[in-house]
Amino acid sequence: MTRWHYFRFLLRYLSLLVRRNRTLGGTVADMARQRGAAVFCLFKDREISFADFNRAANHRANALRATGVDQGLVVGLLMDNSPEFLLTLTALAKLGAVTALLNTNVRGRALEHCLRISGASRVVVDEGNLPTLLSALPQVPQLLAEEVYLDDPNVGASLPEGVQSLQSLLALTNDHDPPEVPLTSQDVLCYVYTSGTTGLPKAARITHYRWYAAGLALGFYGMQLDESDTVYCPLPLYHSNGSVVAFGSAMVTGCRLALSPGFSVSGFWREVHQYAATRIVYIGEILRYLVNTAPQSEERGHRVTHILGNGLRPDIWQTIIERFGVPVIREFYASTEGNAVTLNVNGVPGSVGKAILRTSDNTLLARYDVETGEYERDAQGRNVPCQPGETGELLGQVKFTTPFHGYTNLAETEEK
Repeated sequence: MTRWHYFRFLLRYLSLLVRRNRTLGGTVADMARQRGAAVFCLFKDREISFADFNRAANHRANALRATGVDQGLVVGLLMDNSPEFLLTLTALAKLGAVTALLNTNVRGRALEHCLRISGASRVVVDEGNLPTLLSALPQVPQLLAEEVYLDDPNVGASLPEGVQSLQSLLALTNDHDPPEVPLTSQDVLCYVYTSGTTGLPKAARITHYRWYAAGLALGFYGMQLDESDTVYCPLPLYHSNGSVVAFGSAMVTGCRLALSPGFSVSGFWREVHQYAATRIVYIGEILRYLVNTAPQSEERGHRVTHILGNGLRPDIWQTIIERFGVPVIREFYASTEGNAVTLNVNGVPGSVGKAILRTSDNTLLARYDVETGEYERDAQGRNVPCQPGETGELLGQVKFTTPFHGYTNLAETEEK
């Protein structure tokens, strides 16, 4: 990366900090004006331009607004990967509503919990996930079946009792710009749920600022995207690597986003070729699956030059480069709700890198005893920085440039 490229990134990032005027809906509208008929989203045999994506999002916004969805209202989204997922997220963002991105693999008590803590009073769902949602509704007092909108153009009149057809609502409205709402980049865009490995999932608050900053930092700076690139996303959109990193980086930089319905070992490289992808967003587990699969002819001869993600095991790092012919790996480290982010831009195998902006580094790798769960302290009671080769815990200082927005549960936010 050239100094000029980094300087341009820094200027855009500082503008985001100072002006606080970047939102998802505003970015989509800006890109529709700038990129117009250029293709933005690729999905199966569909191609959607930036302008058409914006119009379709407006159409959904107007339909949902007619049902009473407005600024601050929480709407659950339970859908498999598709352009309609992103269109719904964008539509709700234009209204100033908050979208709870529900994991399509969650069932029963965990799904009831996710709906309850989000405070959602509406849900948009696709046909495949409707039975799962309906089974959870009786245990979620703030939701009624009448507040479920089914997004399925082929459903016809065969709707479960009380469930409304989103297509019917769309037929009554237009794709004009919805009325503007007073939003800033500090407003909450969506809730992304933690994995729940230490209990039931928590709903992490993702702001418009975080969405845009991730797209700028990981797309423009990390993957060095420009308008000629295509980002391939095989990850679920309810996960932040899908809806924030992949979607955000493609929209913020004005390039194409190729969506997979879901990760498939057998279909992965075929889709990479189909969409002429130049970048891939990953999690380490999918790369491990690919490495453990017998060689395929399509795993070479592609156009991919950069892959970006997290969780890549150091022992297969070099294998990815040599076997698949991908020259650049951009491994980053972050958590859904955390305010500390590092990125490996130097290509050091196994490294998660350093803070993206050295001038505003808020991180400290502190000595930490994993046996006792205690930090090592110096004579003044301060944390002791790790030396090379030592194990520690990464701490992120909460300040103006790196806020911590926490969870929907205030007690859990304070505890963290």
